Amino acid sequence: MRGEPPGRPPGGHGPDRGRRGPTPPPARQGVDAAPRDPLRPVELPSRTIERSGEAWVAREGGRTSAGIAMDTPAPLLHLIFALEGNPERPLKELLTPGWGIADLTDDELLELLAKARPYQERHDRQEVFPDTRKKGGKGM
Repeated sequence: MRGEPPGRPPGGHGPDRGRRGPTPPPARQGVDAAPRDPLRPVELPSRTIERSGEAWVAREGGRTSAGIAMDTPAPLLHLIFALEGNPERPLKELLTPGWGIADLTDDELLELLAKARPYQERHDRQEVFPDTRKKGGKGM
């Protein structure tokens, strides 16, 4: 075997081929299973307003932003409205420009409540662009 260093098998690769040294310890090694604090419910920002003698609770359902390419995205706020007597049962909802419920006046909230549509559970919602999820499509 000319040209090959002594002690190597034919083909030129030694028994250590592919080995890179000692393996690191597992990431979870040494972590104690300390007890965790119980989960607390998330308190969404909300406000109470009165309309036609009824008290309503307006709360943030979520925040997002929308825009195209390099434009500054517009902040959007999802508001959910429920009667104060049953705040866990939303009756109306609305998507409006805004950073947060704290930035809206009571008069603005009353206007938005008047414009809000009936609340729909998620399973009742239809996709905005249902044809974009065609099976086997390659996209745009």
